[in-house]
Amino acid sequence: MEQSFEAKEIQPIKWDSPRLWIVRIFKLSTILLSVLLFIVILHALGNYRRRLGCAINLYGLDSALPVYTNDFEGKLPQAKTWNDLLITYADVDVSAFHCPGSHSAGNTSDYAINAALYTPGKSASGDTVQFFECIAGWNQTGGLDLFYTGNHGNKIGCYNSVRVPEGQFISAEKVGQLKWE
Repeated sequence: MEQSFEAKEIQPIKWDSPRLWIVRIFKLSTILLSVLLFIVILHALGNYRRRLGCAINLYGLDSALPVYTNDFEGKLPQAKTWNDLLITYADVDVSAFHCPGSHSAGNTSDYAINAALYTPGKSASGDTVQFFECIAGWNQTGGLDLFYTGNHGNKIGCYNSVRVPEGQFISAEKVGQLKWE
């Protein structure tokens, strides 16, 4: 029993067919969405990297404070020159005073030391805020009046030895709940 196959003529692709345009649009939109997702992920990673760099700087400043106080009989660096003294005596690099999320230029510090640490007769406990983000300056000392949330989008980086419950960065609404004195 012989089977015969009849050869059919292959139809050429019609490049202007509606089905083909739908496939093209689908492929193009998939590529565009993939690129957009990639850009969003890169942006999020950049924010995370800047926040991590800021947290490392705050941790470094907190670690430098005991180095200084051990060398100077338990005394804190003078409020008016604390940046300079930590650079000179605690081996802190100038770059540690610059938040990676900040747009400040030059040798400025994006961090301030809590003025309550200098209150005579009081000793700050481990849960007192020691360093926090502020508008760029140098040797800044203050409290809630100086804090700045512009570097990380409505969040502020601050550091105490016990650590802030939410991590290093808290929203501006919760800053007042921290121990400042």
